[in-house]
Amino acid sequence: MDAAQQYSDAMGALSRGRTEEGTRGVTAALRSGLLPPHLVPDATANLGTAFSMLGRRAEAVVMYDASLVARPDSSLTLYNLGILRAEAGASAEAEQLYRRAIALPPAAGGRTTPQLGEVYNNLGTLLHLLDRRAEASTAFRSSIAVAPRHALAYNNLANGLKAVADAATTQLLGGQLDAATTQLLLSVGTQGGGGTDADAGGAPSGGALQVAGAQGGGNARLRLAARGAQREAVRAYRTALALHPAYPEAYRNLGSVLKERRATHSAAVRAYREATRLVPTDRASLLNLGELLQWLGRADAANVTYALAVSRGIWAHPQQRPSHIVPALEARPWWPTDTYSFVSTLLRHYREVRAEGLKLLREAQFDDYKSPALTSGRWEDVTLRLSGSMQPGARRAPRTAALLRDLGPQVTTMVSGAVYFSLMSPGARLRPHCGPTNSRLRVHLALSAPHGACGMRVGNESRLWRDGEVWVFDDSFEHEVWNDADTPRLLLILDAWHPGLTSEQQRHDALDTESSRRRYQTLLQRERQGLEPPMERDLVAERRVRTVY
Repeated sequence: MDAAQQYSDAMGALSRGRTEEGTRGVTAALRSGLLPPHLVPDATANLGTAFSMLGRRAEAVVMYDASLVARPDSSLTLYNLGILRAEAGASAEAEQLYRRAIALPPAAGGRTTPQLGEVYNNLGTLLHLLDRRAEASTAFRSSIAVAPRHALAYNNLANGLKAVADAATTQLLGGQLDAATTQLLLSVGTQGGGGTDADAGGAPSGGALQVAGAQGGGNARLRLAARGAQREAVRAYRTALALHPAYPEAYRNLGSVLKERRATHSAAVRAYREATRLVPTDRASLLNLGELLQWLGRADAANVTYALAVSRGIWAHPQQRPSHIVPALEARPWWPTDTYSFVSTLLRHYREVRAEGLKLLREAQFDDYKSPALTSGRWEDVTLRLSGSMQPGARRAPRTAALLRDLGPQVTTMVSGAVYFSLMSPGARLRPHCGPTNSRLRVHLALSAPHGACGMRVGNESRLWRDGEVWVFDDSFEHEVWNDADTPRLLLILDAWHPGLTSEQQRHDALDTESSRRRYQTLLQRERQGLEPPMERDLVAERRVRTVY
């Protein structure tokens, strides 16, 4: 058999899913040195694709690089190599490869060109992960422009718009948008088209955003711009669903947008229920659905949802509902104080920690929370440590911050938690909610707690604080907090690794990659704002490495 026929047979095997056989055949044809020269670049690229399909990524990269030397204008090879480099974390190289593929004529050299919509979508996903949100939005819009039926691109565009709107809303709750978020909001918002979305409120969006931002007018106009971005996200999700009705992520994400406004809560419930119909084990949708029903006062319906999730193996207990879960960890709401050896160190230094906390209180050093979980009163804090890093608030309490170094690795290596002084005003209440992960336990040291009218329920057990007491509990269980006294409640709160985690699980959960670390920071941020857990899947890249044939 000559080399050309051997190559043709190998490609036939690849097309029929016989990847191992096809890989051997293409390899043999190339190694023979007898393959006609005009077939060598395609054969090299196709061998790269075969290696990629087999998970042999490094060999695939070598083949794609070799093919591009011979044929630098192959948009398909550029696209395929871009996918691999993005997956390897080589973001700058991946971006360059995608942009080279986009810049080529639609059929460079007469060869098959990947769908341009897919290339734009992948570029947008990459840019979003690099926090270049405005450029990402432009890429997703370009994907839609060249591929108007590309449901994934609509979903990704909507996710990007939602992320910008969420960031703006969070900052507006605190009183003011920073300059970077303001610019991002306006740069993303002004790209959209006009129109209204009746189910999202019927107010103008898209082009109206430019007016809202350009004419100034303070936070009210910026709130309008954020709502405009939300409305455009709703339209994009619905377009994705019209094109792809069995798209559970789009239903879940749509629910998360609609949940933000009272007028669309019923639509959010329907979206979450459709997501769970399509994927019965979708943890995020079941959690968000239950929490929304609970917040709407429909406790019986919420409990049915939680019980359903337990029956499907999502959680072990209907009151323990973290969005991120480590299987097989011991689950109980309250833990003994001797769970951690560092508790004794805390108690030895109780007086100086208390003195520093009371000084912060007298000097009004606390930062305000604007949390939807707060149903009355005020909830404030001074954060010392967050997601594995010391925070500016540590300078306000230097002795307590210094003490943290002596508490051991259960606290000092923790990246899915925080350490902070927590202040609740008289009359403050936090509605029932669950923390984002079971990989940690939470420690409370009561510094100033009016006994008898100030306490917390975790699971089915309620307790009242006393000054100097330490509580250890699992905040992934449903819990609520109240201060019915006429004086503030002051605590030091610490998160520590769950004692059942192995060192390997800690390393995995500590998440060495920057993207994973950002995920935990997002979990914590949204938890402390009383918002729903983030989407389990954010933006999605195409993973269709294809042969040239």
